[in-house]
Amino acid sequence: MLKILATAAQRISEREGPRKVKAMRARALVLLLRYTGLRISDAVGCAVDRIKDGKVFLYTQKTGTPVCVPLPPFVVKELEAVPRVTECHFFWAGVGTVETARKKWTEALADLFTAAKVHGGHAHRFRDTFAVELLKADTPIERVSILLGHSSVKITEQSYAPWNRARQEQTEADVMRSWACDSVAILENSSGGLGGYTDGDTEKSEFSNSQKTQ
Repeated sequence: MLKILATAAQRISEREGPRKVKAMRARALVLLLRYTGLRISDAVGCAVDRIKDGKVFLYTQKTGTPVCVPLPPFVVKELEAVPRVTECHFFWAGVGTVETARKKWTEALADLFTAAKVHGGHAHRFRDTFAVELLKADTPIERVSILLGHSSVKITEQSYAPWNRARQEQTEADVMRSWACDSVAILENSSGGLGGYTDGDTEKSEFSNSQKTQ
């Protein structure tokens, strides 16, 4: 991510005219993709009025509840500063189809990834990063699913199954590390198990454990 943003910034500083503007829009699009989890077609077609009070309107749930995602202040600042394609849209002229604009921006981002030496770069990876960072922050997968606009939590679980497994392994490791401060585990391990220790050993273990917690 940092390599991509740095390369985009370098292009902005080195270029002039329309090429400079395109580089500015590319950088703003990357930030929008990363911090909203939007599909590239939705990000390209994002209207200016969808961003209000530092939040991006994503969609309306079947219940009629609007789903929004807050943006970091630096992303809002970038979007406010970037030259818009039209008064109403950041990245789309508003004529023709969004799909045509998506294809052009996909090509532009592919060129940026190549320049940044990011192999296998793809716009969807920003959506994946958005989801994974939320999961790493212990956001319930049900909430992540809502932000991604998935019709079912099962889709989210299937999409991020590898990450869920990694998180489970980390959780298991956390539990095992906690045994190092557990007086019962310490005594059982030191004595070979099956209660092979004396009252004196228990007093030492309890003293040792209390020292660790002070």
